[in-house]
Amino acid sequence: MSHTDTEKQLVDIIPINVGQLVEVGAKATSIRERYLRRNPSADYWIINPPDAAADPQALESEPGVMRNPEAVIIVEPEGQQALERVLGRYHSLCGEAAVCIIAVENAGYWNRLLALMQGKNHFADAAGALRADGAMSLEQLQAAVRQSGWHVERVSGLKDASVESDAAVSMLSGAAEKLGIDSRIAQQQLSTRTWLVRCVNSRLKKRETISALTIKKVAGVNEARIDHPLRALGSLPGYNLAWSAAEIRIPQNWTPGVYILHRKFMNSPEFNHKIESLIASGWVIVSEIDDDPHHWRGFIDNDFLAFRGVHAVTVSTEPLADMIRQWNPNVQVFDNAIFELPHVSPNVPKQGNKLRLFFGALNRAADWREIHTAILEAVEVLGNKVEIVVIHDREVFDSLPPHIEKSFHPTMSLPAYMDLLATCDIALLPLQDT
Repeated sequence: MSHTDTEKQLVDIIPINVGQLVEVGAKATSIRERYLRRNPSADYWIINPPDAAADPQALESEPGVMRNPEAVIIVEPEGQQALERVLGRYHSLCGEAAVCIIAVENAGYWNRLLALMQGKNHFADAAGALRADGAMSLEQLQAAVRQSGWHVERVSGLKDASVESDAAVSMLSGAAEKLGIDSRIAQQQLSTRTWLVRCVNSRLKKRETISALTIKKVAGVNEARIDHPLRALGSLPGYNLAWSAAEIRIPQNWTPGVYILHRKFMNSPEFNHKIESLIASGWVIVSEIDDDPHHWRGFIDNDFLAFRGVHAVTVSTEPLADMIRQWNPNVQVFDNAIFELPHVSPNVPKQGNKLRLFFGALNRAADWREIHTAILEAVEVLGNKVEIVVIHDREVFDSLPPHIEKSFHPTMSLPAYMDLLATCDIALLPLQDT
């Protein structure tokens, strides 16, 4: 597990909506850059004065330092006592709604134990000098949090997936079991390279549960309506979240909450019985649709039970909300939105010297026909100065003159679509206001 992997997962548990946050005692990380792609308007401070990690009082002398951040990020503190001092100081500086995210290397990771067993100084620098090592056990980390007045809200462990790691963990956990140690606990400790802990400054009163049953991923539909919103919600404390295109298994200790049906027809008696059972056990059922349901026989043939038979419906536009209200008065509009600003390299290599025109539109024949004649006239004039990249729409591709350089790509995943888009100069994304 690299530092890059740790930072990716750490950023996922920083609340996406905070206005002010500070990273304390920072090493060379990219956490700030990653987070600001999700929340560009946030004030993000990196504080690393001499001995800041060991002595939070040193922060008092820093000009312009944020005094009451909404989120605090601590990466690899120098031991339990240093962590307690930093946490204690920020416990008093932050408000009740503040959160703190801590990334600490696990002292019980198998690679560390193996080095000790071999008599090696696993924590020496290139010159052989002993370097400071802030690794802690989960028990030490949680004790530091409690001692400082914060409350642990979430714990996750980052693991390495490798044959070497699996073999070492299996061997060492077997030895632990012979010593009377629970093998499941031993496996968790030995396989975890880094602990990620999210704390809250005021104890949570309760946790909310949200689950979603989605369609299989296609053309970015899931991302815009389910993945991105729930990932954003998952960055906030106090939520249990689970969503999948497969059947969702809810842990028994999760209380009933909101269950989202993403584009589900509800035309199967067996499926409908499961939904009725969820309702009877206290779940609120919400249908999610961001397109005209008349496009699918599955909705029409059972008289739009998918919207009549649930508590509420979420949609993407007000005109669609007006349509759905004939079957259910409880409708909420949630605009489509991206989860984070895409990272596009300024040095993306162009494929040749021609102007690359990107045409990406899913089933929008009615939208592009008005500009079709103008497109054909333009490419005739431009001739061999232009190259056209078409996604999904074979009719558009076939209508282009054969002597024009062009390429066709079938329906793509969202990451592949964005990567191809980044190689082009101009994007045509026709969409009428319907």
